[in-house]
Amino acid sequence: MTLWTSSTQPKVTGSKTCTFFRATTYKLFFLLFSFGVPGLLSAQTAAPSPQVTPSLPAEAPASLFQTQLGSADFQATALGTWTEHLGFGWGAGFSSQGTAPFMGYPGYDQGFIFQQLPDFDLTLWLLRRYYFQVGYHGAFTNNTFLLGYLGRDNELLRWAKLGSTAIGVPSRAELPVPAGQQGDPALAFELGTSSSVHDFLARYEDNNTVTKVFYGSREANTAVLDPSSWIQGRFFSLPAQVALPTTLSVLIQDPAGSTVVPSVPSGDPGWLSSLSGLHVRPATSAEVYLDGTHGLVQLPATSTKILLVTWTGAGASFQDPVSGQTYQGLSLPGQSGFWYVLYLPGSYSPFENKNTYPLPSGTQANALFSVTNKDSLTSLAGYTFSWIPSQNYFTLTSTTGTYPNLPFLNATASPGDLYKPNPTMTPQGRALNLEIQVTSYATQTVSNSINLGTGILPGSVVVTRNGQSVPGAVYDPVTGTLNLGLPLYDSDQIVVTYQTANQFSTPTDLRLYQGNHWDLGPSQSLEAAESFQWNLQQNRFTTQDSQAPGSISSALEWKGHSGDWSWLVNTTGAAVLADSTGYRELAGLNSQGTTANLSSQTVRPSEAPQTLSSSYTPGLTTFSATDFNRGALLYRDYWSLDPLSGAMVLANGGSPGNENPNAPLVPYGSNGWTGPYLMLGYEGKTDRLLSIESQLGANQWAGAQVVFDRGLPRDLSGTDAIRLDICLPDTLPPGTRIFFQAGSVGEDIDGTGSVAQTTGGTRPGMTFYDQTRGETVDYPLPEGSTWTNDGNGDGVLSRDGSLLTRELTPLLNGTDGIQGGADPTGALSLTSTNWQELTLRLTDAERALLRSAGGWRIVVVNPGASWSAPARVLAESAEFEGSAFAPQTTSGTSGTTVREIPETSEIAPAPQSLESLYPEISNRFNASALNIQVMELLAASDYSLIATISPFRYQVWGQLVFYYRYAGGLPGTVTLNAADPSGRGLSVSWNPVAGATTNWHKAVIDLKAMTLKVDGVTQGSVHLDTSSSDWDHLTLSSSGSQGVTAYFAEIHAEDPLWELKGTVRASGTWQQPQAWKVQDFSVVSGTRVTATTTTSGSTAAEPTWSGESDVVTNVLGSRWNVQTTMAATPGASQLHGAYDASLPLGPLVLSEKFSDYGSRLEEAHLDLPDFGIMDVSASALGPPLRLEQNYQASWSRWFAPFIPLTDGLSTQLTWHEIRNTAINLAPFAQQWVDSWDWLRVRTDVPDYTQAMASLSWLESPSLESRPWGWNLQ
Repeated sequence: MTLWTSSTQPKVTGSKTCTFFRATTYKLFFLLFSFGVPGLLSAQTAAPSPQVTPSLPAEAPASLFQTQLGSADFQATALGTWTEHLGFGWGAGFSSQGTAPFMGYPGYDQGFIFQQLPDFDLTLWLLRRYYFQVGYHGAFTNNTFLLGYLGRDNELLRWAKLGSTAIGVPSRAELPVPAGQQGDPALAFELGTSSSVHDFLARYEDNNTVTKVFYGSREANTAVLDPSSWIQGRFFSLPAQVALPTTLSVLIQDPAGSTVVPSVPSGDPGWLSSLSGLHVRPATSAEVYLDGTHGLVQLPATSTKILLVTWTGAGASFQDPVSGQTYQGLSLPGQSGFWYVLYLPGSYSPFENKNTYPLPSGTQANALFSVTNKDSLTSLAGYTFSWIPSQNYFTLTSTTGTYPNLPFLNATASPGDLYKPNPTMTPQGRALNLEIQVTSYATQTVSNSINLGTGILPGSVVVTRNGQSVPGAVYDPVTGTLNLGLPLYDSDQIVVTYQTANQFSTPTDLRLYQGNHWDLGPSQSLEAAESFQWNLQQNRFTTQDSQAPGSISSALEWKGHSGDWSWLVNTTGAAVLADSTGYRELAGLNSQGTTANLSSQTVRPSEAPQTLSSSYTPGLTTFSATDFNRGALLYRDYWSLDPLSGAMVLANGGSPGNENPNAPLVPYGSNGWTGPYLMLGYEGKTDRLLSIESQLGANQWAGAQVVFDRGLPRDLSGTDAIRLDICLPDTLPPGTRIFFQAGSVGEDIDGTGSVAQTTGGTRPGMTFYDQTRGETVDYPLPEGSTWTNDGNGDGVLSRDGSLLTRELTPLLNGTDGIQGGADPTGALSLTSTNWQELTLRLTDAERALLRSAGGWRIVVVNPGASWSAPARVLAESAEFEGSAFAPQTTSGTSGTTVREIPETSEIAPAPQSLESLYPEISNRFNASALNIQVMELLAASDYSLIATISPFRYQVWGQLVFYYRYAGGLPGTVTLNAADPSGRGLSVSWNPVAGATTNWHKAVIDLKAMTLKVDGVTQGSVHLDTSSSDWDHLTLSSSGSQGVTAYFAEIHAEDPLWELKGTVRASGTWQQPQAWKVQDFSVVSGTRVTATTTTSGSTAAEPTWSGESDVVTNVLGSRWNVQTTMAATPGASQLHGAYDASLPLGPLVLSEKFSDYGSRLEEAHLDLPDFGIMDVSASALGPPLRLEQNYQASWSRWFAPFIPLTDGLSTQLTWHEIRNTAINLAPFAQQWVDSWDWLRVRTDVPDYTQAMASLSWLESPSLESRPWGWNLQ
């Protein structure tokens, strides 16, 4: 390919190669050149000048720039690559019944694939001063341009740039300005004189701030685990009443097993009915580990299979001490004794250890484990952690509880709900306000630098050490290291805030910056800078503090030196606005819930539910739905193949009496097709719909199930209600019952225990064996599917586990907790052919059944005579609705329910919609939402709700705003609280008015005037505890309320306040000019003394003062670095000290580091010519929360080469221990004495110990281990 051709310029060509594989790639060219371009940049064509008389002035030049043909004043350079991909992909699936061309081949694209990936910059120079650069980086949105000017040293304008490349200016007076990045439009220029430089910048940029915390140079990473997140299905133990030792036996689910479980005893939990007909066999030693001495059963991984257990002397029943439930033993044919369900996936097990937790990824050997109170943020005593680094889990036990394996059983008033099968407390509530924290540190190497990594904008890094600013910190963007310029101690807390590089992101903020530098002679300088930052994105709001601050800042700095002295005086002042968007969302109340898209990937025939029994209304008449009374599910094919794209297209179902005629019923029978099936809309609906169509015989059932992620479990226990849209277009016979189930739906959909095979034919699909009729049919998967009925691909099919069950059709005594149906009771009407929107508000026990939910199903039951004609049940995908708020008190079946719903689904809609009254709801907070979501609250009596929010600094905001309406009941006195972890904060109380015709109200809380105004009218009372810290939760409660129906929306903050900040810092340094000697012996040398004083304050916080001194010196041959820091606020002060010393004694060097923040290091280094090099060290850090000890010894010796490529030997021994030991930190002198005790080898048992030894042959000087070296650990 020829790029340019000319008789006066080079010819640049490129070659290409092409080999056809998947996504074949070839490089078209790589280009780097510079050349002169013949041409004329002029306003008109150049022509010979006419003769003029000498008395006339010369004619104006014919061209703007006097650059003639062949001139070298015009230069072009280009640099970059242009990559092209050309490939072809095709795939097909094959089965015994033919091909499945629409399934494709996993990981491959069909047809020809062609891609071009250009990445180059082209720069044009004119007169070596003006330039234009354009860059193309793979996509049109990633293009950049740059117009520039490069001045001379003696010109006022030194340089100027305008464009969207990375444009920046130097930081002045320590007022930071982040470097520019690609895609940010910017204008910058610099003016200069012989003694000053002045920089100007205007840039539209993205602002993405990150904060990291380090201890010394080690990054602290904290993972938080919920107490309910223990590992399920892996660790078990026999109940305490079993006499030990004993002999354990376990049976495991296996379709080929010779033992078949008979009918289970009556009175057992409903989910046990799914065991009937289960095939099992004895588990192998590779599948389970049995410890009869301690009564333990352990699996190598979480089980996906059902497990049964027995032990010596197992009785006919036993009582679970936690739930109080009595379990009946199973008698199995061919097996002795009584057997119990050890584990059924998704269901409660009385044998399961509920104290073994997964280890967070990235956990280091120096990890610290703790149980922390969410409110007080303090670590709690009474818990013990056990962990071996080779394991991916840890164990937590209680040292005070009755049951060590249930560590939180006695933690609060009703924490036992955490472990019970049907708790009385809402799972997402804060009754157990505890969390497990695992904190580890990324490295153990302490130096004066920190590894931040790359991808950080230079100039954006701000550092504090132990709460004090470190202005001298320098970040290297190439290596990713941050050098603080001062010694680091293991116990120093370093907080680093920076902006990440995010090229070609959408700009949000305008930044203006102006910096000045004046030389005040050869030894002094003065710098000044001003900065402005503001959000320009329209209709934006934030969800966290400091996401979009606005600021006006200025700084002035004078520095110089004279003789042995140098000094620096810096003062900064800023006016900071907490949020330049003006809006900070606290609780949006606009979640969209959880649902599953209806597709070939998610819809399957239903597993036989066995006993259908309500989880809401006990005592309802049950129905037995097994694989032997299954009705035939009929199929209609609404799919067609798009001839242009080759994609599968789903057709509309039509409307009653006008159904789509192109989808007739497919005959059922051997090699026929079975339902359920999908259609695209029906009777006003336009989305995908699930259809269950059958002609049921007497006492038969039919059903379909929908899974979320191949049926793999997810926690939906935060669901408050389930919304389901159902249509019955055909008349269902009287007495028909329709059930809804959700939770741990099983995979054994045809009851054979066999993984279904894929099939081909007209539509790809999977096999389904109808045991009622003894026929094999196909279940079509028109869009293809990555699985059939084995979600995790382990070859074993799970059975139904914990399921909530509701009957949607009317009951004799009312309804099974169903609302919104066309039936007068609120249930699903069998006679209506319209769409009916049903709402299932869940009890707390039902919410617990969704802790391990894989999907949901609809089951149609015919307890009467055979149907005379097929009938359909159509449904949209069920929506599992939750809320940011959760009830704090027991709600049961008649208490408090809360959920987030579309505003249009209110029980009693307002006369005017929320967004019509308050446009900001849709314009700002819900700009991309199709439906406005609101929180619905239904309460029979007094209620208390709680929501966790991102920490909110209320001191810099003027107002809190929320929207509400009470549509029914007696509201009583309502109280809204916003509080910190200790419960202190804001309390607002008022008496709202209720009524079905009431409109939405806007409530404004003025945090300065301490007033509440509802629609502009002052109401209620407001109290604010100004001693509270950042708020982290909201509560909404009532007193004297009855039968409440209420709605809330968008709790947020408005009117951010300007906060004035100021800092004055002065430092002076004295450098010793020459050594102090006594008779030519150096006593003190190389001394440098630095003293710094800093005063800072703001309008929202008390002023602080800090003083710091740093002394570096050599005394009698020893090297010392001593630091002292004092910080003071009104009424409090702190004094800290640290030192770093080394003493050379010939070949031996002794070193010591100590900080009264809690660290000590002792080290010895010996270097002898014939002996080698030996290093020995002992260190301790961590007080007051823990004690971490490290002991290390190493020796290396270099020899003349006697093994090829090697000439060295190295050994190393390390010993590492961690103890969760509380150690008080004393004042400096006393702690210096006490810290020696931290280094001793302690006799108490550590929480964690690690030892390592190694011996290696090495190559000098690269220190790379050779293949024949060896390492023992």
